[in-house]
Amino acid sequence: MRRVGRGGRKYAASRQQLKSGNPVIQRLHARYNGLVENLHDFAKRRKINFPLPQPLPPNILSLRDDPALLEDVWLGSSEDSAPLRLTDPKVRIGVRAMHILDRCNEESARLEREQV
Repeated sequence: MRRVGRGGRKYAASRQQLKSGNPVIQRLHARYNGLVENLHDFAKRRKINFPLPQPLPPNILSLRDDPALLEDVWLGSSEDSAPLRLTDPKVRIGVRAMHILDRCNEESARLEREQV
């Protein structure tokens, strides 16, 4: 039996489907990018000024390391102004920095527990 690393047989099967150009995944990829393009056109016509989802990269395998998938986007409109975390790049950078600091604190606590 062949050893399969990084998640086992299901992971290997998924990678093989992506490499072979699975038509279902390709159709979903194209459909998503088409919907994102329509959303950007709509936002341009309505003069919407907050972050929208970005199209997926052409190489599906690069999605694993794509930070755009973790971005918070605003898909609705309201009478109130959008939250600063969505409209102000400095606030977005600060939020990311806080998340990194939280992860560092968690890792530090984990390392201290392992020392004992």
